[in-house]
Amino acid sequence: MGKTGCAPQIEPIGSGIARPLWSVMIPTFNCARYLTQTLESVLDQDPGRDIMQIEVVDDCSLLDDPERVVSAVGHGRVDFYRQRANLGATANFNTCIKRSRGHIVHILHGDDYILPGFYDHMCIGFRRQETGAAFSAHLHVDESGKRVHQTAMHRSDPGFLDHALPLLALGQKIQFAAMVVRRDCYERLGGFNTTLTHAADWEMWVRVAANYSIWFEPTLLAAYRIHRESDTSRLILSGANVRDVRRAERFIREAVPQESRSRVSAEVLLKYGLDAGKTARRLLEEGHVGGALCQAWQSLRCLSNPNVLSRTADRLVEKHFG
Repeated sequence: MGKTGCAPQIEPIGSGIARPLWSVMIPTFNCARYLTQTLESVLDQDPGRDIMQIEVVDDCSLLDDPERVVSAVGHGRVDFYRQRANLGATANFNTCIKRSRGHIVHILHGDDYILPGFYDHMCIGFRRQETGAAFSAHLHVDESGKRVHQTAMHRSDPGFLDHALPLLALGQKIQFAAMVVRRDCYERLGGFNTTLTHAADWEMWVRVAANYSIWFEPTLLAAYRIHRESDTSRLILSGANVRDVRRAERFIREAVPQESRSRVSAEVLLKYGLDAGKTARRLLEEGHVGGALCQAWQSLRCLSNPNVLSRTADRLVEKHFG
C-alpha cells in the first residue's frame, strides 16, 4: 500500500535549504489555554535552531489567540503560521508536513504535551535505515493533566514492533503526541487522507506500517489530552467518529494481505461497533440523549455489516461446537 488518491503530495525539501534533524509542528485550533504547557514541554528539550524547527500552525482560531501565547512563551524561538481560513484538522496536519524542514517530523497537537527525554529516546530508533516511524508508550490525561489511561506496552525494551501492520490495522493504538515520522516517508506515501478526520492518523500509521519498520519505545514519553472542547469530543456527540472509522476501514483493509482483509474488516467493525454501544450507554447516563442515539445508530451500522455477522457466527460455532 503506497500513496492513496486522497493523500496530497508532499514535495521534497529543495536543495540548498538548511535542514534540522527535527521539525516539531504544533497544529492548533481554539486550544490556546493548553498551548503554554505544550510549548514548555518542547522548549525544555530544545537542542537549538540548527537541530530543531519549532512552529505553531493555527487553523484560524476564532475563540482565542495562540499567537499571543507563542510570543509570550516562545520569546522568538517558536515560529507562528496562521491559515487564512479554517481548513479543518486534516488539512492543517498536511500544512504542518509541508511547512516542515526537518528530517524527522513530530506533529504535536496544541493541547497535548511530551515528557522529559522524548526527543533523545526517539532518536535512537532512527539510527536504523529501515525505520520509517517511531512511537513511545503514552498517557491519556484529562483537562487538568490527571492520568486517565495508559496505553499498552507492545514490548518491554526499545525495538522494532513485531507484526506492526496486522496490529495497527485492527484499531487506533497511537496518538499523534507519541508518534514521529521521517519526512521522506510522507514524501513517498503522501500526507493525511483528506476524506478522513477522526481516523486520519490511524489510516496514516497503517500506511507507514505497510511500507516501513516502526520502532517502539516503552518509556512513557507523551500525553494525549481528553477534554470537552476537543475535536474528538465533538465528533463523539454527532457519531461522526464512528462514521469516520467505517470510512477509514475501507482504506485500511487494502493495506493488509488479500487473505486477511475479510477478517481485519470484521474485527475492526466489531470492535468499534461494541465501543459505540458502550459510548451510547455512557452518554445516555450523562443526559446526552442525542449523542447516545447517534452512537447507537453507528453501532448498529458497524455490527450489521455482513463481515461482522459472519465472523460472529464463526466465533459462536467455535465456542460451542469446537
